[in-house]
Amino acid sequence: MSGVKNVTLTTTQHNQLVNDMRNAQATAAEVKQREQRAQAALNAANNRVENLTRKLDSANSQMIGLNNELRQVTEEQNQRLIQQARNTNASIEELRIQMRQDRQALQNAINTAHVNLEARERSHQKIAESWVKGTQSIFSEIKGYRHELFTPGELQALTIKLNQALVDIKTGSYQSLISTARAIYNQAVELKDEVVNEENIWNRQYDAFQQALADAKSNLNECQNRRFDFDTEEGTEIIDANIDYWTDGSLSREESNLTKIEHRAEKIEGMTAAEVLAMQKEIEIICQMLEILEGNAKDAIVASQLRAEMGAALRDAFDEIGYECVGVTYESNEPSEPLHIKLNDGMGNEIVAIISPRGKDNNLELNFYDPDNYDDDKHDRWINSIRSNLSDNGFMIGVPQCKPGTEGSASENIELLDIQATRAKPSRRAVEQELL
Repeated sequence: MSGVKNVTLTTTQHNQLVNDMRNAQATAAEVKQREQRAQAALNAANNRVENLTRKLDSANSQMIGLNNELRQVTEEQNQRLIQQARNTNASIEELRIQMRQDRQALQNAINTAHVNLEARERSHQKIAESWVKGTQSIFSEIKGYRHELFTPGELQALTIKLNQALVDIKTGSYQSLISTARAIYNQAVELKDEVVNEENIWNRQYDAFQQALADAKSNLNECQNRRFDFDTEEGTEIIDANIDYWTDGSLSREESNLTKIEHRAEKIEGMTAAEVLAMQKEIEIICQMLEILEGNAKDAIVASQLRAEMGAALRDAFDEIGYECVGVTYESNEPSEPLHIKLNDGMGNEIVAIISPRGKDNNLELNFYDPDNYDDDKHDRWINSIRSNLSDNGFMIGVPQCKPGTEGSASENIELLDIQATRAKPSRRAVEQELL
């Protein structure tokens, strides 16, 4: 095949080719410009590289200098560190020594504090034990008195509190025990003061009771042996008072009351002061009664004598109106009882006069027995005559009164006519003794 080719070009193709050549030329120019710019850039880059190289060399030189300086600094630091290490080791040793010394000093301080604490604890223990012993001593003193009589249960309550507090000794709580024991001690002292005061009060009351009892027994003995003096026309008459008789056994009753008090007083140690005082008051009442009984006995003797005198005057008064005394007796044959006087006019009409004690005075009772010839007017005249006669003899006679329901009729108390039966009648005292 030939190496020459013939190409037929048309106008259009020609124009296209021209344009392409032009474009190629333009492109080549652009390429050249680009190359120039690239070369300039390469040159600039080379310049920069050279600058960097120079800088790198400078940096390397500086680095070498720095390395030298670093080695020098490192060696100096190592020397310093070694010295510091040596110094540190010395300091650590000194610190260890100081720590050992500090630990020893601390241990010594702890030992001293422990010793002081033990001493303080022993001191607290001694103080607590001292309060406890003091309290127990007060308890013993209180037991010497009758505390259960004056302050029942209080000592026992304090003892229980103290026993409960003693538990603190086992736990070592001595300060708590000190506080509790001190409070109980103060309470025990107050209780002792109260018990002693009550004991003193009781002793004074006991002495007063014993004195009152002795006085009462002495007064009773005097009453039992009392003698009365009476002035009579013949002179002074001295008689045995016989107070018990004239007071219907009242003196014996008071003696019995006094004996009962003495028997109760056998247990006086267990009585309160108030109970002893109450017995003393009873004794004082007995003493007052003894005085009253003495006066009553004297009045009764006088009244009995007046009954006898009034009976004699009454017999004389009735004798004037025709009534004769056919019997006289004291009831139960006891001078302390009423005086009965039986009168008879010889015609079947009878009168029984009864003079009865009424306190310091006497009461006159007239019983008329004239059923066949009963006459109130006649009886009134007799009574007025008798009142006048008794008044002339110094007797004070009140206004007579009929018992309700007996007006206008004879007495129905027929048993009064039997003077012997009246004399033999059991006395009131004998009847009372049988009832007892």
